[in-house]
Amino acid sequence: MSASEFGAELRKLARLLGVTPERIDYLASVPPQRLAAIRIAMGQELLARNAEGLTRIAGTAKVLPTAVVAKVTERNGHALLTARLAAMMDSGRAADIARRLSDRYLAQVATHLDGPQAQQVIAQLPDKVLDAVRKQLTATQDWLTLGAIVSWLGTDSAANLLRAMGSDAPAVLDAVDAVDRERVRATLSSTR
Repeated sequence: MSASEFGAELRKLARLLGVTPERIDYLASVPPQRLAAIRIAMGQELLARNAEGLTRIAGTAKVLPTAVVAKVTERNGHALLTARLAAMMDSGRAADIARRLSDRYLAQVATHLDGPQAQQVIAQLPDKVLDAVRKQLTATQDWLTLGAIVSWLGTDSAANLLRAMGSDAPAVLDAVDAVDRERVRATLSSTR
């Protein structure tokens, strides 16, 4: 287990909890796979606690045109709420709404995505949208979010994204989950 694996999982857990990584550095001795399991369980619990209200909002969003939902969502400006709503929606509809968001706002939402639903939404986005999000996240050096996105993508889309990153691509590898690290490393090697 490398220091980067520990660091990535600690940063992801800190982001979920809304604290700095230094605030939870006492967890550095916990194996990264265990930290990932804790993070996923906590994320699911947080989502479950708000499921009733989120389900009602997502249900309302289901009957409105996606362009209207995207406009209202972005105007709301609450990226965490948007990410939680995406987790409650059909992944195809969530991806259709995501395609209509500005690149900047979609990148903000991406920082709060987690879990299998996020993977399904991200996987349905076209490479053009993913590249626009990559540019936004690269500008802020948010390797943690880029690492998650790359690990959720199929090989071709991940390779396209890594190729577009150029010399920044290795920074993403340090942020990828331990489970996906070898697959992403192989994809990165194939882009050179």
